[in-house]
Amino acid sequence: MRERRRHKMFVTKNSEYHFRDSECVGVRDRRTGRWVWKHRALRSMLTGYLDKDRRVWSQPGRGRRLHLITPEGWLVTSPLTDMGRPSKGDIWSYVNLQCAGEIER
Repeated sequence: MRERRRHKMFVTKNSEYHFRDSECVGVRDRRTGRWVWKHRALRSMLTGYLDKDRRVWSQPGRGRRLHLITPEGWLVTSPLTDMGRPSKGDIWSYVNLQCAGEIER
């Protein structure tokens, strides 16, 4: 059966990375709880997960790092501490909705 849910959230020590499919659609600072409006990961594509030996995996896991491709090149996050599904409220506050002109700030 195909997974219908398209949104995922990955948590590191300092940030939450929110994805729709493989696109990063929101980054939230865990210390302040605020969305980061200008983060390099926004609109980047998730390509895999790196372990401590820099091997690439197709599935996430605690301790692995997100491996993203951005217009400026590769981006690797700090190790994952948790992962899950974002709340519906979070989905409607993503930065890329604002960039697309679907919500006002």
